[in-house]
Amino acid sequence: MARDPKLDPRPGDKLFTTTASGKRTERHVVKRVNNDITYRGDNGKLKTCWITTWMDWAREAETAN
Repeated sequence: MARDPKLDPRPGDKLFTTTASGKRTERHVVKRVNNDITYRGDNGKLKTCWITTWMDWAREAETAN
């Protein structure tokens, strides 16, 4: 069974969502330490979130890689 980056994000994973207006939001996983996910957002800044926050966002996302 393949790993799902929506549930088990690892460095290098890229996910994106597209709004109804066509705006694309992308997140690129940079680091994972236990349940903390560090990712690079659209603006290029690094952000860290808890795994459950990641999964809530990723539920509607598509895998970019």
